[in-house]
Amino acid sequence: KKLAKDYDFSEQSGFAGTHGLWVTYNAVHKRTQTPATVWVLEKKPIEKAWFKKKDEAGNFKKLLEYLKLDALPPAGLKAGVELYERLEEDNSYMVYVTERIVGSLLSLYYQLGDLTIAKNSTFSQDPIEVKSAKALMKLTSPDTVLYGMSSVLQDLSVLHEASVVHGNVSPANIVITPTGEWRLCGFGFSENSAFQFEFNADYNAYFRPAPAFMVQSQIGSHVSSAKTDTAQLFNTIFAMFGNRTAHFDWQTTRKDKIPSGEQLVTAIEKLTGTCPSGQPWSMNPQLASTHASYNSQFWQQFAQNAKQYYPLQYLSPLVSTIQIAAGEQATATQVLRKLEQQSKFILLAEELSYLAKEGAFSGKVSTDLTDRVMNFVTVTLMDFISVRYMTLDFIQVSLFERMVSLLSNKDYHQHVIPLLIQLNEITQIPHYQLFLLFEPIVISCTKTPYRSLYPQASKNGALAAWSSVQLEFGGAADTQFKGDTITVKYISPYNDMPLEPKMRDRDRERWCPNFDKDIDSEAGSTIQLTCSAIYKNLLFFFGPKVGGRSHYYTLNFVMGCIAAQNNTINGEVLQYVSDIVQLFTDRNWMMEESQLIAAKAMNAMNDAMQNIGSKFNSILDDKPEPETKSSKPALDYKQPITSVLTPCIGDIINKSSNAIQMANALLCLAKLANYFTDDQIGRVLLPNINEALDNIQKYPKAIVGFCSFAKQVYRRCSGKTISVMFVPRVLRMLYVADLLGADLEVCRAISDELYQYVTEDVYKKVQSTYGQNAQTGDPWNQQAKPAPMQPVQQMPAQQVPVQQVQQVAPKSANDVWGQQAEMPDPWAQTQEHQPQEQQYTQQTYQQPAQKIDEYGFDMDFSKQQGQLDW
Repeated sequence: KKLAKDYDFSEQSGFAGTHGLWVTYNAVHKRTQTPATVWVLEKKPIEKAWFKKKDEAGNFKKLLEYLKLDALPPAGLKAGVELYERLEEDNSYMVYVTERIVGSLLSLYYQLGDLTIAKNSTFSQDPIEVKSAKALMKLTSPDTVLYGMSSVLQDLSVLHEASVVHGNVSPANIVITPTGEWRLCGFGFSENSAFQFEFNADYNAYFRPAPAFMVQSQIGSHVSSAKTDTAQLFNTIFAMFGNRTAHFDWQTTRKDKIPSGEQLVTAIEKLTGTCPSGQPWSMNPQLASTHASYNSQFWQQFAQNAKQYYPLQYLSPLVSTIQIAAGEQATATQVLRKLEQQSKFILLAEELSYLAKEGAFSGKVSTDLTDRVMNFVTVTLMDFISVRYMTLDFIQVSLFERMVSLLSNKDYHQHVIPLLIQLNEITQIPHYQLFLLFEPIVISCTKTPYRSLYPQASKNGALAAWSSVQLEFGGAADTQFKGDTITVKYISPYNDMPLEPKMRDRDRERWCPNFDKDIDSEAGSTIQLTCSAIYKNLLFFFGPKVGGRSHYYTLNFVMGCIAAQNNTINGEVLQYVSDIVQLFTDRNWMMEESQLIAAKAMNAMNDAMQNIGSKFNSILDDKPEPETKSSKPALDYKQPITSVLTPCIGDIINKSSNAIQMANALLCLAKLANYFTDDQIGRVLLPNINEALDNIQKYPKAIVGFCSFAKQVYRRCSGKTISVMFVPRVLRMLYVADLLGADLEVCRAISDELYQYVTEDVYKKVQSTYGQNAQTGDPWNQQAKPAPMQPVQQMPAQQVPVQQVQQVAPKSANDVWGQQAEMPDPWAQTQEHQPQEQQYTQQTYQQPAQKIDEYGFDMDFSKQQGQLDW
C-alpha cells in the first residue's frame, strides 16, 4: 500500500529474478519524478502450479524464503541492480523497487526471439513493434553488448572477491538498464564459497539453478562455484545471442503480450526447464549436459563464425580468454584482468560503469570522483572518439545523456563542451539543437553590458537546457536515416551560488549570475576556462548549420571577451575571431530557417518554459534598467564585421588603457579588413581607428600594433590617405620615449615602407602629368608654369589671410582622408600654427617669420646652420 501511494505504475516491462517469477513494471516516484521499476511476485499462481498437494506447503514456504533474498545482494555488497525500496509483503504479493530497468535478457528473448537476428529482422509497420525493435537494436549493438558483459563481470567480481557465489547466473537473473549496463539480480541461491543442490529429485526442482543454463560441472557435482558463475555468464551470452533457438523444444517467436500469473509460470518452465520430470519440457541431466556442451562448442568455433553474430563481433579479439572462462577455468576477477590487457574498450566500460554506480552522473559529483571524471572525459573517452570505435547506439544508450549531466558542474565545462561537439561527428544531432544545451552557459559567460535576448527566443525560453531540450540523433546526417528523438536536461550549474535580492529558489532555472569580475580578473577562474572552451570552438558556434540563435548569443559573448580586461581572454578571442572571420560572410549567417526548425522541435517543451522569454531581460542582468531611447545606433547582427565587431573593437581601442589589449585588437582589425570593400574601409574602418589614435600613441605596444595594422591595410588606401593619416602619425610615434629596441625598429621599417609607397604614388602622378603634356607638345607645361615668386611685405600674424585649400572630389570613399577641410585632423596643430600665405626667395631666407609647409607642419629654420627641423 505504501509503494502504491508513492509511485505511479505504468506498463509491464518484463519478468526477471530467480526462475523469472518476478513481474516488473515501469513506475515513477510521484514526488521526485524519479524513474523506477517495481518488482511484483504474485504468490497464488506459483502455489497453484507447483505446490498443489497439501504436503508441499512446506516447500512453497521454502521457495518464498529463497525469493525474498532476490531483493538484496548478500552481505550488503554493492553489486547488482540498485535497490530503492526494501521488500514489502502481504498474503498475496511481495513487492520491492529498484532503479529503472528495460527488462531481463530472458524477457527480451521471450518477446523478440533470438536477439542476434534482431538487427536484420524484417518487422511489420506496427508502431509498437517497430519501437520495440529499435530499442532492442540499440541494446544489442556490438559495443553495447561488450559494455553489458563488462558490467556484469564487475558485479560477479565484487561477489567473488567477497567469497560469495551467485549460484544461478542465467538470462532471468541478468537485467539491462536503460543506459546499457547488465546488472545481476535473483540472489536467492547465493551462498558463501559454494551452493549445493540436488538435480534428480523432483521436490528439489525449484531449489536448483535453471537446468537449461547449467554448465558441465554443475550437472555432474551439483555444486555452483565462482568459476561456474563465470562459465554460466558466457553460456547465457551464447543462449541469447548465439542462435541457440534451434536447440530448444519450442519455438521462440515474437510474443504480443508479456505473460503474468499462471501463464508466466508455464513460460518459465518452457524457457528454463524449471519443472518436475513429469512435464513434457522438463530437462534431465543428460539433456542438460547436451545443452552445456553446445556452449563450449560455440566458443571454440566462434573465431571462424563471428561475422554471423552481429552483437558479438567485438568479442572476437577476446575469444581466447572467453574460451578459458566458458571452460570453467577462471573467476570473474581473473577474466576481467585478462580482458583489460586485450581491449582498451573494457577499460572504458569498467570506468563508465563504476562512475555510474558511484553517482558521478547524478548532477552533482562528489569531490572524491572529480579527478576520475576529468580523466575519463579528457583521456579515456577522447581516445575512442578519435578512432570512431563506438557505435551510435552505444553513444545514445550509455554515454550521451551522462555527458550532458556533467554540464551541471561548471568545473567540467571546459572539457565537456568540446567533447559533446566532437562527439556530434558521430551522433549527427542538428547543430541548432545541440547549441541549446550550451546556450545558458554562453549567456552566463557573456559580460552583462553585452547581454540581450535573441528576438525569436522569447517563445521558447532562453535557458531551455535547464528544463528540457529535444535532440534528434542522426537528424543532421545527409541520409534518410533518422535516429530517435530524446529529451535531455541538466541542473543549473549555478545552483550553489547565492541569489540576488528579492529572488527565490524557483528563479534559479532562469537566472544567469554576473561573472564580469571573474572574466576581467588576471587570476585564473573556472569561468575563464569555460570562456576558453567556447571561443576555441567558434567554428561550431558561428558555423553555417547552427543557426541565428547561436550566432546572436555567441557574438554577444565575443564582444564581452573583447572588452575583457584579462589579456589572455582578450588576446585569444581576437585571435580565434581572426581565424574564423570567413564564417561571417557565409550565406547561412543568421539564417532564419534553422530557427524555425528549432522552434518546431521544441514545441513539446514544458508549458512552464513558455513565459521565460518575457521575464528573461529582468533576470539576465544584475541591475536591469528601464528601456530608454539611445542615440547609439542598433547593432546589425546580419553585418557582424562592419556593424558589430569593428565598432566594438574600435571603442575598446579608444577607451582602453591596456596596451596589449589594444595591440591585439588592432591586429584583429587588420584581418577583418580583408573582408571590407574599399568603400567600407573609408567609411567604417579608418574612422574607428582615427578616433583612437591619440590613445594609441600613449602606449608603445599599441603603437607597434597600429604600425602592423597600417602595414596590412595601406595598399587598400590611396596615397593621399596614407600621407595624411598614416605617415605623419607614424613619424610622430617613432619619437615616443618608451618605444625602444626591436619595437622601434619594426615601426621604423613600416614607416619607411609607407613613405616609399607615397613616393611611388606621387611619381606615378608626375609621370602621368608628363605624358599629358607630351601629347600637347608642351613638355614643360609652360601654360601652367607658376609666376616667379616675389617677396611680400611682412604683415602682422592676425592680418595674414588664410591660405585657400583647393577642394578636389575624391575618387573613392577612402580618399576623404586626404581632405583637410572634411576630416578633422587630430594631430594637426590648427590653433597654434595656422598656415600663413608666405612667398619667399633666396633674399628672404635669412630672416624668416613662422613658416608652414603644405602639410601643415612647422618649419623652424636654424639661423646658424640653415637646417630644416620638423
